[in-house]
Amino acid sequence: MIGAVFFLAILPVLGHALTPGQVFDKVKDSVVVVKTLDAKGKVKGQGSGVLLSSGRVATNCHVVKGGASFQVGKGKQLVSATLYAEDGDKDICLLDAKGLKGNQRDSARQLA
Repeated sequence: MIGAVFFLAILPVLGHALTPGQVFDKVKDSVVVVKTLDAKGKVKGQGSGVLLSSGRVATNCHVVKGGASFQVGKGKQLVSATLYAEDGDKDICLLDAKGLKGNQRDSARQLA
């Protein structure tokens, strides 16, 4: 996921590219944990995601693959999420996480 954010960061900036450290500094507050649960509610996998300005969370599809339900958040703040959209060819999925609070980012704009 961080790699995808880095890729988005360098596209709009043709004249100068940000270093990986600069990219991290700009998006670190919008990075969240994504937990994938099985049908019994047991954690079956975990990954990262980015909280977007739309209130949705972008993550890799392989993180949520085969999950019966999902939780996203930071620290002790976890909320239920549902799969909103997926592009399996690009391995990008969007989760709808109503009630998630944090620093939402429009990654491409924030990194320009």
